[in-house]
Amino acid sequence: TSSTFVNVTANAYYLPYDSWTAEKLQQNYGGKLTWESYVKPLSWEISNGKLIISGIGAMADYTENNPAPWQEYASDIQLVEVESGVSNIGDYAFVGLPNVTTLDISNTVTRIGDYAFNGHKKLTEVILGDFVTDIGEYAFASCTGITWLVLSDRLETIGDYAFFQCTGLRSVSLPSPVTTLGTGAFLNCSALQTIWL
Repeated sequence: TSSTFVNVTANAYYLPYDSWTAEKLQQNYGGKLTWESYVKPLSWEISNGKLIISGIGAMADYTENNPAPWQEYASDIQLVEVESGVSNIGDYAFVGLPNVTTLDISNTVTRIGDYAFNGHKKLTEVILGDFVTDIGEYAFASCTGITWLVLSDRLETIGDYAFFQCTGLRSVSLPSPVTTLGTGAFLNCSALQTIWL
């Protein structure tokens, strides 16, 4: 309300992707408030087989020669959880984790990087957050256990070979906003029987 911070001059920090909408920031709370977005650095932890990525912002991109720090614990990880606030999943972020069966990707994620989940052979289903617009090259390639996909209604780009050799995949529905369908996106998905457009 307009009397909340009367006679107060302060910097007010808020977390983006949180409940602080532009409308709330424009309200008169009294006093003189200078609004600034607070960015919480990304961090990770492994607990009981779950790899948790938390914080605010985009994940770093990794490569084959510069892998993510959790790769040394790859065989211990069964679930990957990307919490609210993370905006992008980096290239090669979770490539080749041999025992992952479940992904939990928050609705703040808009991009899945190249090779991000490549080679997850025990992964059986993929449910992407509602705001994913871009799936990178080879992002889910060789995830041979995936049988079905739930893609974001806002998805615009599926990169080259994104689901290459997902040999267990039986059905996929492509949302109408998809404008770029990469070369070989579903190449060698030999069990694929139904495609919904």
